[in-house]
Amino acid sequence: MKLESKYQEAVKRIKYLENELEQSRKKEADLLVSEKKFGKLFRCNPASIIISSMTSGRYIDVNESFLKATGYSRKELIGHTSTELNVWKSEEERNRFVQILLNDGKVRNFETDFRKKSGEFGIVLMSSEVIEINGELCMLTISKDITARKKAEDALRESREKLSGILDSVAGRISMMDQNLNIVWANKVTRELFDMEIVGKKCYEIYLDKNSPCDGCIGKKTFSDGRTHEHEIVIKDKNGEEMAFWCVSSVAARHKDGQPRLVVETARNITERKKREKEERRRKNAEAANLAKNEFLANMSHEIRTPINAIIGLISMLESTSLNSEQFNLLKFLRNSGQTLLGLINDFLDLSKIEAGQLELEKINFSLSNEIEKIVESMKYKGREKGLWLNYRIEDDVPDNLLGDPFRLRQILVNITGNAIKFTDTGGIDILIKCKNQNPLLADKFREKIEIEFSIKDTGIGIHEDKLDNIFKSFTQADISTTRKYGGTGLGLTICKKLTDIMGGKIRGKSVLEQGSEFVFTAIFELKPGKFVQDKTPVSGTDVQKIYTRTLRILLVEDNRANRIVFEFYIKNLPHHLDIAENGLVGVQKFAANEYDIVFMDIEMPIMDGCEAAEKIRAWENENNKSPVKIIALTAHALKSERPTFFAAGMNDYVIKPIDVNNLFTVIARNLNASYFKEKIQGLDTDMALKSLRGNKAIFIKVIKEFVDKHANTADEIRTALKIKDMEAAKILSHTMKSVAGYLSAEKLSQAALDLETGIRQNHVKEFDRLTDSFEDAMKIVLEDIQIFLDKEEPGKKQAG
Repeated sequence: MKLESKYQEAVKRIKYLENELEQSRKKEADLLVSEKKFGKLFRCNPASIIISSMTSGRYIDVNESFLKATGYSRKELIGHTSTELNVWKSEEERNRFVQILLNDGKVRNFETDFRKKSGEFGIVLMSSEVIEINGELCMLTISKDITARKKAEDALRESREKLSGILDSVAGRISMMDQNLNIVWANKVTRELFDMEIVGKKCYEIYLDKNSPCDGCIGKKTFSDGRTHEHEIVIKDKNGEEMAFWCVSSVAARHKDGQPRLVVETARNITERKKREKEERRRKNAEAANLAKNEFLANMSHEIRTPINAIIGLISMLESTSLNSEQFNLLKFLRNSGQTLLGLINDFLDLSKIEAGQLELEKINFSLSNEIEKIVESMKYKGREKGLWLNYRIEDDVPDNLLGDPFRLRQILVNITGNAIKFTDTGGIDILIKCKNQNPLLADKFREKIEIEFSIKDTGIGIHEDKLDNIFKSFTQADISTTRKYGGTGLGLTICKKLTDIMGGKIRGKSVLEQGSEFVFTAIFELKPGKFVQDKTPVSGTDVQKIYTRTLRILLVEDNRANRIVFEFYIKNLPHHLDIAENGLVGVQKFAANEYDIVFMDIEMPIMDGCEAAEKIRAWENENNKSPVKIIALTAHALKSERPTFFAAGMNDYVIKPIDVNNLFTVIARNLNASYFKEKIQGLDTDMALKSLRGNKAIFIKVIKEFVDKHANTADEIRTALKIKDMEAAKILSHTMKSVAGYLSAEKLSQAALDLETGIRQNHVKEFDRLTDSFEDAMKIVLEDIQIFLDKEEPGKKQAG
């Protein structure tokens, strides 16, 4: 039994050993398989794998990917250390890597530079663990080359920075939102609008200070349909100021299924544009209001001037009859009252025109001394009635021949001088005229513009010092008591100030109570070379008879009976034939049935107004091949803006009511006298020259005579100056002739003088002879033809030179 038992025990042990051996063989087989799998994984892994000694850094094994990445061969690596091959960026970097591994037993995603065999650096990402091989601690490291990725990331970052810089420099607001309307990005302009961090906030919370999206949110619309949408919104910035933006919402990025993922909103600041639009609306409304006001004033002017015209005309008629002294004085007071009312209307109209920007300055040639003399003469009688003196003085250095608006200058002087007379009971008024900041030694021909100062000093009641600043404001006077005692509306000085502003000058006043006042204003004028020549004889009925060689047939179209009576009275002593039509329709019928030399046409008439009648007359002339007859508008419309309407209807000139008899005859002369010249002057536009002289033939003849006397030898004088190299004298002579010829409308001569002046200024010495010859030829033509013209116009009178 014992033997059998031992046998069985032995069999069991053998079987156990066989089983252990089998398990061992299986483990060896599995290990072999595992080793083969590891070897294959090691060798074929796309990532670089390194087995190295932890202590020495000696390479034990590397895979093919590492060899390929570094450029080394297996022979060059195995058995050598990383320090020997200098593959780390620095020894300190390797020590830091090893220390992490020792401390933690592993390293994950350690980024560092790695030097290749070529010496080129690459960027790698390494992960490592500690393993034991044959009792030695080793590092199993997997390394991934991320150089390309890092370059791509750097390029992407740089691109983003550039894009962000560009978007930050954009003047408009740009932001990006996700589907929940959260702001995920915003440019600098958008960020700086709000004093808070806006990224991550809802757009409606930031922009509109709301708790929910606004109605018609374009961001929601774009997320919904993927289309671009626009609208206008008003937001408040960090200072609480409202700003208007025009916003455009569009898709910035999409999901794979094509649905919008991000929406970009661009917003253009239109605050200033909205302000301009608002101002433009205000301006247009103001213009419309001004237009309505001007239309009202024009109608008011017509309605008031028409009866005033009749009143003043009838007064003139009564004054020509036999009157006793009481009747004469009553008529004088009546005339003064009418003139005062007319002045008041003119003040209102002038102020309206100035405020509407419709007042335009004339630019005509005039004599300053003549204008001052006429103003003083017209004002003297008012002063004499109060026992006052009225003196004036013009400094010697003030040029007399000016280009500007004498009417507006006269308006300022008459207004201030009239005030001085009104508010002065004893003493008188002194007017002083001098140059402002000009060198009196500088000849006029060296200057193109001049600023002249006018001083009007009185010995009147004076003005309190604290009232001086207000007297130039509308409807303001120094003291309400002055209105009761002296009358007036307080518009005169307001208009004077506005006129001086338009004329490039300034006005100021100084005063001492009970001692007097002084008003000083300046105005800028252009200079005209030469001496101003003026026919001082006023145009009268007798002059009209002398001007024309035949009796004129005149058609008066006027609906107001009183105005017809006045017009008839003005020409009753003249040998002209007058036909009268009571409205425009009758006027057209009479014109077609008769021949007339001139037509005076009222504007506001029943049945057919003056403009329509003038148009029909012009149409009839065209249809019947008739030469156009002069048509003169008779108008109570004093607004200058109305006058282009008259000219557009075919009228040639106008007379403003109430009609002044001298002005009436001047208009007749201006429109008919020029056509009576027997000859034209070659090289000189006589019609244009006459127009600049208001059609005055006598002045024209005097001017061309003076031209011959003063400038016949100018060409020789220029040649002499050039010969002795006195360029300044030659330049002045040619410049003066350019201006004089232009004034006479001698265009070719003016151009030749300009060419010569330009050549002298630019010192084109080689061109002097040619330019002077051209100038002399043009001058010769004008001079010879002027002489021929004068011989025919004034037979028997031979001109000198």
